[in-house]
Amino acid sequence: MTEKVSPLNYPLHVKDSLIIKGVGWISLCCCLPLTIILFSQREIIIAIMPLIFGLLGLIIVLNTGSLEVDQFALTRKTLLGTYQMRWDEVERIEHHEQESTILLCGAGRQLAIPSPAYSSGKNWNDYVALLATVPQQRGITMKRTWKVLFKWSKNMRVRT
Repeated sequence: MTEKVSPLNYPLHVKDSLIIKGVGWISLCCCLPLTIILFSQREIIIAIMPLIFGLLGLIIVLNTGSLEVDQFALTRKTLLGTYQMRWDEVERIEHHEQESTILLCGAGRQLAIPSPAYSSGKNWNDYVALLATVPQQRGITMKRTWKVLFKWSKNMRVRT
């Protein structure tokens, strides 16, 4: 049975979960100072591990943001920039088995967005309903793959 998404109040606004932001900030604020201390004490080999986690925290912090969805497009805003993809450009949706990441793909472009499990906001329920129905309505293929965890938004940056 196909449901219509028309009664939703567009645009829908959701933001990344506080859990994701917290993990990024904790990794950044705890690991990078530890790395500096270890480097200053010439413990270079030991400093590599907190450096890696600190850099991962930095990547998470820079990539957290918000998502605006309407009937025409998805717009992702992060500290790194604004990314947008129209629904009519989406040819397939890739997602992880744990439902942690969603990648919208089409015509050499891709937009990475967090799944509803890692999103929050007053429009969260409508966002979940939209992601459940739009692929069926538009005939968009869904593909499960672990590789989606290592993919980024590509060719989607919007000048603001």
